[in-house]
Amino acid sequence: MTATTRPDGTSDGDAQATPPPTPPPTTPAADPSAGASGASAPAAESGTYRVRFGMRAKMLTAFTFVFTVIFVIIGLFVVNYVGSQAQSQLVSQLQATAQGGAKTIDGNGMVQLRAQIPQALPGKFPANFPLDNPLYVKLCQQLINITKLVPKAQPYTYFMDPVTKTMEWETTNGIYPKPLPYAAIYRQPITGLLGTDSLAGRLMAQGLVRTTNQAPYAEADVAFKFISTYTPIRDSSGKAVAGLGVDYPMQYVGVVRAGAIRGVLPILLLSYILLFLMVLVLATILTRPLKHLTAATARIADGDYDVDLTSIVKTRIPDEMSVLARSFVSMVDKVKIRERNLTQQVKRLTVQIDQKKREESVTALTDSDFFSGIVAKGKVLREAFQESEGAADPTPPV
Repeated sequence: MTATTRPDGTSDGDAQATPPPTPPPTTPAADPSAGASGASAPAAESGTYRVRFGMRAKMLTAFTFVFTVIFVIIGLFVVNYVGSQAQSQLVSQLQATAQGGAKTIDGNGMVQLRAQIPQALPGKFPANFPLDNPLYVKLCQQLINITKLVPKAQPYTYFMDPVTKTMEWETTNGIYPKPLPYAAIYRQPITGLLGTDSLAGRLMAQGLVRTTNQAPYAEADVAFKFISTYTPIRDSSGKAVAGLGVDYPMQYVGVVRAGAIRGVLPILLLSYILLFLMVLVLATILTRPLKHLTAATARIADGDYDVDLTSIVKTRIPDEMSVLARSFVSMVDKVKIRERNLTQQVKRLTVQIDQKKREESVTALTDSDFFSGIVAKGKVLREAFQESEGAADPTPPV
């Protein structure tokens, strides 16, 4: 094949052999969301900072929450239990006081007093009271004896009027020796103080037959609560002729509950602090191998396979963490060997690829029309050179 020479000195073979010009590399357009720095969205996402909450902190938080709930429940239970036990004991003591005090009161004398003074005395309280009546003074003194045994108790007596069928006061501890403003007037209906249909009135009526307890209640003009017990008073024949009521303030229960809080709270607080320290030490010991394993993972991710996990693998009491560390060491060794083998294979493959590319380049060059034209031109030039040398130096005939 003969190459045609153009005026610019090139030939058809040159045009065919010359590769097309390589276009200049294009710069990708910047992502508008990348900002002024030109960083891409993934890079921006990879740069976001997230707070890492360690395993030890998680364990400490979880155990602290559980212990807090348990200790609060225990504290409330102890305080409520102590308060309820104090209240139950107070009710039992008050009932025993009422029943024992009813036996010391002269039932026959109460019946005689009603016969001597069949109706309420005229005049306003505290005037015109039968403080000069020996039976009345004796009954008042018997109530005072009850208060001497139980200082904060407030005893009083009442009875059912057989004619009017209403309950009336008879004696109270606030009458003798000096009447007090809150003391009930002799033979005054109890409805004057308690109302017509009160729970206390119904329980007092039951107290004329059997011992009856009233749950804690609050009076209108008193800030604290009371408990009451009502029990029948009997005459010498055993007939119930009146009722004895004993009120007792619930301040005692509050004092016992406050004492329980003062006694139990320091113990619970000290136990809480000790358990918190124990959980802190335990969480540190349990998470230390995991912390070492995490650091080793970070080094391996950076390409450093020479990690030492001897402290985790070798332990007196094997557990899941030591098994994990042993498996991790085995995995690191295998990855290290595979990476070395892969590196060697890549090197060999690179040499083979480079050699093959060179061979393909030489073959492509020798098979091109451009190279054929050069060879033809060289042959023509050699022949022309040989002919010119033969003409310049003729050989004489022999």
